[in-house]
Amino acid sequence: MISVACAASLLRFFIMAFNPPVAVLFVTQTLHAFSFGMGYFGVVHFIANWTSEDIAAEAQGFATMLQQGAAFVSLMLFGVLVGHFGAGAFFASALFALLGMGCVLWSLKLKPPKDA
Repeated sequence: MISVACAASLLRFFIMAFNPPVAVLFVTQTLHAFSFGMGYFGVVHFIANWTSEDIAAEAQGFATMLQQGAAFVSLMLFGVLVGHFGAGAFFASALFALLGMGCVLWSLKLKPPKDA
């Protein structure tokens, strides 16, 4: 699920970097439903499968805190990038989505899913 979220983000940000017309942006922004929804459920699924029940709530809270902190830092840096590069700043977001997809694939190679 997390890799699907990364793929949707990569496509969305790559398209947005070319400053498309509003009609294209409207369709492109619907990919946010996949990137956010699949990413959220992927993290919840990951925590449910890889933590014990006695710390699952703490793990979910910690993951949410990390997400909020990363969002704050990302938005601050993205504002600076937009000031310098305009719509081209979305290439940085696409690069981070690609990096996230690489991390997911690497983690699956290091430790395959329990049902594999």
